[in-house]
Amino acid sequence: AEALRAKNEELVRATRLKNQFLANMSHELRTPLNAIIGFSDLLLAGGGGPMAPTQEDFVSSISRNGNHLLDLINNVLDLSKIEAGGMTFTLAPTDLRQSLRAAVADTASLRTAKRQSVAVEDGAEPLTVLGDSQRIRQVLFNLLSNASKFTGEGGHITLNAARTRAPLPVPADRASDTPHVQVRDAVWVAVTDDGIGIHPDEMSHLFVEFSQVDASASRRAQGTGLGLALSRKFVELLGGTIGAESVPGKGSTFWFILPVEGPIRRQDPGRRAGVREETTAA
Repeated sequence: AEALRAKNEELVRATRLKNQFLANMSHELRTPLNAIIGFSDLLLAGGGGPMAPTQEDFVSSISRNGNHLLDLINNVLDLSKIEAGGMTFTLAPTDLRQSLRAAVADTASLRTAKRQSVAVEDGAEPLTVLGDSQRIRQVLFNLLSNASKFTGEGGHITLNAARTRAPLPVPADRASDTPHVQVRDAVWVAVTDDGIGIHPDEMSHLFVEFSQVDASASRRAQGTGLGLALSRKFVELLGGTIGAESVPGKGSTFWFILPVEGPIRRQDPGRRAGVREETTAA
């Protein structure tokens, strides 16, 4: 028992050091990267005078890849915050209908570059949940950008949302208790594409940090596996669940369900890892 306790303490220390290293490295990288992106955008806006078309293409590539790297760094930083229990969620009534349309706008440039179309089917019923609007929008961005990356030229993406009742996980009051589920009012959101699909053997790795399905396709699409892993953590910390279905060669559907009334808090909030909740009024 003593050896096991010592091993556990060693693992906790190693995890803490890893998270601190990732956080420090992320901050150090973001400072020069923001300058690169800022000056690139300034040049594209004409701040350095007229540029030839080839020069504009080069600077656009610098800006685009700089933003991609910044997103990756931010994802790593978010992961380290969650693992360290330092992620703060601001819970407030969030209209998912507005979040859907904002995420579609956020990812428009990805689809335009590949001539992809998108449709939003969200009915007329209320789609408001108690959640963190910024994190929910980030989940939607991750799922939509993932769909675009792995869908070919001229492909189609559909975004669905509807009210539902679903069995959702309820955290145990104590670490020794068994978690259970409770049927709750919720909102279901799904992103469906007609892309390359995912092999059944790879489905279990979808939401694992730094895990890539179909490595060759991931490299072509600049996939890292971080976006889906973060999406899972955000959704689960908001009291929901997330999953996917896919048919190789025909496309995939990624979905998540969030409770209307927000996450159920443990009796002992100190045991709830990964999030400090700050509830705000509507």
